[in-house]
Amino acid sequence: MEGKNISMEMVSSKDIAIVGMAGRFPLADGIEEFWSNIKNKVDGVRKIPNGRRRDIEDYLSFKGIDPEGVAFCNAGYLEKIDEFDYEFFDISPREAGLMDPNQRLFLETAWAAIEDAGYPENKIRGSNVGVYVGFVGESQYINLIEDCQPSFLSISVTGNCTPIVASRISYILDLKGPNMVINTSCSSSLVAIHLACKSILAGECEAAIAGGVQTHTIPIRKVTIGIESSDGRSKSFDDNSNGTGLGEGVGAIFLKPLNKALRDRDNIYAVIKGSAANQDGSSIGISAPNPVAQEEVIIKAWRDADINPETVTYIETHGTGTKLGDPVEINGITRAFANFTDRKQFCAIGAVKSNIGHLDSAAGIAGFIKAVLALKNKKLPPSIHFENPNRNINFCNSPIYYNDRLRKWDIQQPPRRCGVSSFGISGTNCHIILEEAPREKAAKVKQSTEMKYMVLTISARSKKSLKKLVKEYITFLKIQEESSLRNICYTSNIVKGQYSHRLAVVADDIDSMVKKLEIVNAKGIDSYKTNGVYYGCVDNAEKLIEALDADIKDYSKRSMVAENILENIILHYCRGYDVDWEALYDNNRKKVSLPQYTFERKRCWIEVPQHTKYKADNCNINNSDRVKNDIDIIIKKEKTLEASEIESKIGKILTEVLGHKDIDNLDNFFTMGGDSIYALAVVNLASKEFEIDITIREFMEKPTIRDFAQKVVEKLQSKTSGKKLMEKIERADEKEYYPVSSAQKRMYVLKELKDQNTGYNITSAMKIKGNLDIQRLEEALKKLIQRHESLRTSFQIIEGEIVQKINPEVNFSLKYIEGNENLDIDTAVKNLIEPFNLNKAPLFKVNIVKMPNNSYILVTDMHHIISDGTSANILIRDLIYLYDNRQLKKNPLQYRDFSQWQNRLMETDYIKSQEDYWLNKFINKTSVQDIPTDFPRHENLSFKGETLYYEIDKALNNSLLKLTMETETTMFMVLFAAYNVLLYRYTGNTDIIVGIAVSGRSHADLDDTVGMFVNTLPLINHIKGEDTFIGFLADVKKNTLEAYSNQEFPFDMLVEKLNLKGNSDKNPLFNTMFIMQNTKKANVKLEDIEIYPYKVKEEVCKFDIMMNCFEEESRINFGINYCVELFKHETIKKFWADYITILRNVTKNPSTKVSNICLDKDILIPKYNAVDVEFKLS
Repeated sequence: MEGKNISMEMVSSKDIAIVGMAGRFPLADGIEEFWSNIKNKVDGVRKIPNGRRRDIEDYLSFKGIDPEGVAFCNAGYLEKIDEFDYEFFDISPREAGLMDPNQRLFLETAWAAIEDAGYPENKIRGSNVGVYVGFVGESQYINLIEDCQPSFLSISVTGNCTPIVASRISYILDLKGPNMVINTSCSSSLVAIHLACKSILAGECEAAIAGGVQTHTIPIRKVTIGIESSDGRSKSFDDNSNGTGLGEGVGAIFLKPLNKALRDRDNIYAVIKGSAANQDGSSIGISAPNPVAQEEVIIKAWRDADINPETVTYIETHGTGTKLGDPVEINGITRAFANFTDRKQFCAIGAVKSNIGHLDSAAGIAGFIKAVLALKNKKLPPSIHFENPNRNINFCNSPIYYNDRLRKWDIQQPPRRCGVSSFGISGTNCHIILEEAPREKAAKVKQSTEMKYMVLTISARSKKSLKKLVKEYITFLKIQEESSLRNICYTSNIVKGQYSHRLAVVADDIDSMVKKLEIVNAKGIDSYKTNGVYYGCVDNAEKLIEALDADIKDYSKRSMVAENILENIILHYCRGYDVDWEALYDNNRKKVSLPQYTFERKRCWIEVPQHTKYKADNCNINNSDRVKNDIDIIIKKEKTLEASEIESKIGKILTEVLGHKDIDNLDNFFTMGGDSIYALAVVNLASKEFEIDITIREFMEKPTIRDFAQKVVEKLQSKTSGKKLMEKIERADEKEYYPVSSAQKRMYVLKELKDQNTGYNITSAMKIKGNLDIQRLEEALKKLIQRHESLRTSFQIIEGEIVQKINPEVNFSLKYIEGNENLDIDTAVKNLIEPFNLNKAPLFKVNIVKMPNNSYILVTDMHHIISDGTSANILIRDLIYLYDNRQLKKNPLQYRDFSQWQNRLMETDYIKSQEDYWLNKFINKTSVQDIPTDFPRHENLSFKGETLYYEIDKALNNSLLKLTMETETTMFMVLFAAYNVLLYRYTGNTDIIVGIAVSGRSHADLDDTVGMFVNTLPLINHIKGEDTFIGFLADVKKNTLEAYSNQEFPFDMLVEKLNLKGNSDKNPLFNTMFIMQNTKKANVKLEDIEIYPYKVKEEVCKFDIMMNCFEEESRINFGINYCVELFKHETIKKFWADYITILRNVTKNPSTKVSNICLDKDILIPKYNAVDVEFKLS
């Protein structure tokens, strides 16, 4: 008998449907291949694949370990865990290469399960879907990064952080439901499914993704716990079993309430009737199995499912293959059945561990998927490695029997039911009851609504992936029944994503559909032209004519005579229109399982340092120091380089900076994710490589390898190549005093004006957990002070000139403070910030606050005159290295060398030309625009401020990225242009002046030098209401590049030349700044301690408003720092809301006029303005 027909009214409100599944297991890249291996009794345990073995041996050799002396486990290995389709997920090659393979595998698998469930990206984005993932242990991959590429540790933390395994899919799809990683050891992924079901039933989420993942980066057993198999194979319930074998795998399922799945005509694999979890509690040992607890969890699951236990005719067991565990598990099952029946040998058991080994955190999902596929195929699956039953198990006198061959799953009365067990070494047990999918009542088909022709659409994000998909569909269609074609086309059209590479095939039966696809496969996707086959590549899909919606509806009504309308729809689809295919079908269509998306995976693996040769076809992570050495061939003046050689060297530089592989000489720097910070890195490396002077503007105006190479050739051929800027910075001679830089001079004057003010203190904090060695930390700090002269620098006035003195020794001690659980960290940090006496070194203080639970807060405070943001990061990095007893190479330059070099540079024509540029920019344009304030401006404004933090959503972030690529601008330029628009709308001024910060490290030799380098540039942009945003953005780009090319001219010298006298209540030229940073602060783990960045509450503001943007892990965070003596909290919140409104408007329609951007009608222009401005909002 087959499964009975079922109606919506018959469905229990507790039933959960499995509507999507995906997985990768040993020797199986998908669940169909997985089932094929199971039913054909394939042993997935083997030697480690050669490619993976080579990677590990390279690493071992680097560590000084002879690979020949290392024995790799036989195990159920996955293939190619080093590969990942990072482009599909809009992840950079560098970030992908630093991600734990477990994260990458689960991300791809979860995506495949979502697609298999019938949810295209546009329908699931932003929905209330939960994610529950079983995953055990810390990342092994982070150890490779730490050993091989320690400079990347700080940016690799999120890619190796356990909770991110689950949260990354929620982040990418903006899913709003609960999100968690479950670690109950071996039962993790089955417990994840159990919790996902409970969350759905409790109303916490509408649907859920559940699953698990486990890989072994370095599969060498260093520690055993006594249950490991000698040959790597799990011989479950066999008398010769001697332990469990190692395995790898990943699986994900998509769950939703059964009644909704039936309503939506989903493809239902099976139904979860009930589940339960419990704990062993006290037993003979914390890791020993408990038969009573196992009995109880099975009975609880039966009761939760509200079923007769005699209807359970198969159980997928935990089946570890251990002498103790197997008899205990059978004892638990037998005891459970004994409470309800005395029947013997009516329930089959099996164990997938015999095929693929023990997958640890993924063991539960592997057994679960096996059981679901058994129900779907109505077959009892065989298990292998079973010859004689375990002598401690009496199968004959139990309700169960071991199934060692493929059998038809016969039952006395439907539906088929089975159980799945998973028991953790932690003592957490889980059991789930499954039931075969209900057979729905067939809907009546109205012939008048049937289409004469059927359309199959296949799309992918790359042509290579599309070609693979075509092959998959050919194989798939050949084994399908003729009657299923309509459902196949329906599912493919409405469920699969409408990506940029699009193929549409029209046919009236399966044979003709297959023949057309075979010709496409043979002749090429875009070279084959025939009736009924259409292809299009859409780089920038645009919405086309709205009348197409009417055509779709018209075709569904007049399908028998509307072939011309159908062709019109298909042509528009191939040109980029997102067609609403649903309108072509009536309600009797049903979703079916189709070939899953074929990812275009590329190698993403940490590179072991012995592999130093640059490879154009490799996306491995390169250590920056090594790559710099790789390009350290100095170009002699008399040597002429071929253009191709120059292009090759520039390609190497771009690969190092951006982390991309396969960079074409025509690829655009901006479309590859470049921005001004990356551009500066490219310019510095190129200037050093070719020994010429290249400006950032020259590169950003020639943003391809070919064009930039031509510019380099011109520079090399020119005898007048600028050598003033990029000539080597010489070490300053030893003397008592040294000249200060222009920035230091300004800092000194500001400090003297407000001596007791801490507005120019740079304060940062780190939270430390673990066994911190205080004495070792203090010694590291003293070494740090000796390493960086800026930390031993004091300032004096000698003969009317400000000078700096490098002190050979300074009196420094680490201040220790004993805290308690009632201590408010922000208040404690605030109390540690004190004014500095610039005449006395060190201008650097460090406090360590002891907190409860073996944790500490490390607070560093220094004056801006000796440091800047980049320097602070250098100091933290070096301090960590020194504490960890690592060797640091000697600094090539100290800040005094830069000061001497800069002072000499000020006398050159190079700087004179920059001076002329800035003076011309501000002829008759030196008045400061005032943002309307809530409170009147007064003299002696303090630095008291607050900061509000915000984050833009993923959709807007993607829209901004798209705009930068379309306009060949950077993210900074787009965000900055929008900020100018906001200021125009608030002030009515047409000349908008905003300060921006540049690093001031325009010479490559200054990368590791500590000091005050940052320079402020006053950018002026002219804007009118009739300007389009895209036109204004072009002006902003031009002005920004010009400013970058003239960034060495000090801001304080410009103020002096313009004869501007700063007031105590205003800054000269501008009262607002816009700063964008992409420096990453991340957690660091050492042997005994873990270090986390701690965000210090910022209560200082040096401008009316300062907008800070932080690019972190493919998202943008903002901090609006404002003066509390001028603005209310609510006003700044409104300021942010209006800024976001502008961003949404200009990304949606970049050609919109500035005056047409609608802000909220109730915007308040506060009454306190320095000038009267009549201003009306749209």
